[in-house]
Parts: sequence; structure tokens; C-alpha cells
Amino acid sequence: MLLPYPPSANRMWRHVRGRVVPSADAERWQREAAWRAQAAGVRSTSSDVAVALVLHPRLTAKGRPSRQRLDLDNIIKPTLDALQGTAYDNDRQVVRIGAEVGEGLPGGGLTVRIEVR
Repeated sequence: MLLPYPPSANRMWRHVRGRVVPSADAERWQREAAWRAQAAGVRSTSSDVAVALVLHPRLTAKGRPSRQRLDLDNIIKPTLDALQGTAYDNDRQVVRIGAEVGEGLPGGGLTVRIEVR
């Protein structure tokens, strides 16, 4: 399934009254990710899963992948959290994770593949 390009790690969390909470951008992205997973027919499982992520950089005006892209490690946790309750009951069920940078897309994106183990 193709998810929207995630927000940067710097925009994922906010400090509020001594607590760290998800930002409005993060909550919006996570809701959209869960909705797209459901629309793609993804159903929650109680089995262990493997998750493969492909980050698609945004294309520049010249049609080239932008050099400014998220670090791969900064997309893993927010994605796993967003799919909890939609693709699996708890992100502890994720027993394998793979991540890579793929081809650029207009607006960018994140391809997620989930395999029940």
C-alpha cells in the first residue's frame, strides 16, 4: 500500500507541560495512514508480521528525487505506531523490519508491505 510522505522527525513530537506528545502533523499523518491501510483491505492480525518500507523521495520541479529526504530510521517508529490496531494488534508483533529508499514520486510517499509470519 502507498501511504503519504511522513512528516519529519522534528515535526513528529511536541513537549507540552513536561510531556512528549505527538504533534498535530503526526496525528493527521497517522490517521491518514490507518485509513489508507483499511481502504487497501488490510485487516488486523494477532500473528507475528514482517514489515517492509520503501521511502519515495519527493520529486523536484525538474523531476528528480529531492536530496532533502527523511532518514530511513526516522520513518520506522511512526509507521509502526500508525498501523497498530489496523494491520496488527500491537507493534510488538513486528518480528522483522526492512527499509530502503526507492524511486521518487510527485509529493513523495511511503510504500508499506506487511507479511504475516
